[in-house]
Amino acid sequence: MLAISTLNLSAEQLQPALRPLTNAEAAAIIAAEETARAEKDAARIAQLNDATILSEGSYLTQEGDTVTVRQIEPPVWSTTKNPNQPAITEKAEPTPEQIAAFQAAQAQIKEQRSFQLSASYYKTASHLRWRHNGEAYEAWTPINWKHLRGVHSIESDEASYFLLMGVGAGPEETELPDLSTVPAYGYLLAQGDLDNEAAFDALEAALDHYETHADELHVQTQRREALAAARERYKAANPEQPKQIIINYFDPEPEVKK
Repeated sequence: MLAISTLNLSAEQLQPALRPLTNAEAAAIIAAEETARAEKDAARIAQLNDATILSEGSYLTQEGDTVTVRQIEPPVWSTTKNPNQPAITEKAEPTPEQIAAFQAAQAQIKEQRSFQLSASYYKTASHLRWRHNGEAYEAWTPINWKHLRGVHSIESDEASYFLLMGVGAGPEETELPDLSTVPAYGYLLAQGDLDNEAAFDALEAALDHYETHADELHVQTQRREALAAARERYKAANPEQPKQIIINYFDPEPEVKK
């Protein structure tokens, strides 16, 4: 079995009891996100408006947004030391035991590699394309690769991989190969050297991860799609209004407070 790295994983991937979202729950999450964003934007505008304005001018963009450019009084920068800032202390030299423990931990770290893959998914299969040492590879697998869209790092016996994947739905008219003899979590090579085991290390690690975490991955996909649909419904119900964009600038040589 593979050990999945917790680095670069989302909170959803680390949550052990993840469950599907209802439409109402997804709508509530999006509404809360939009409210928080609006409050952050309002606080930022209030901060910009708090400056002392020397001159200003405005214009409309093609999208209908209002851009206001202001020259403001420069802020006053203080050179007074923060009394709450902790003092800088000398670091103690590591002990031989600490050095040995560090070296042992470093020896356990696998080689870091990246794996770039393009995947087109269909109702009953996915078409995968990648390169290894300049050689092009293609394969078909019975799994739906969209469920791996949220996975960013995996480990094989050989290395730890950072995944860079482009994943999207393939054209419906595509003629799919016969995968009836391919294992559920296997693949059918369409291009490339099957004897080059190194070319398949990351791919097989991803397939093993899918097999081990299929239920969780399907739930994560449902949640992403539910949130995306809720966001579209929110946008339809709350059309975007023209924005107020404020640009403040000041003399690059501000007064220094003694």
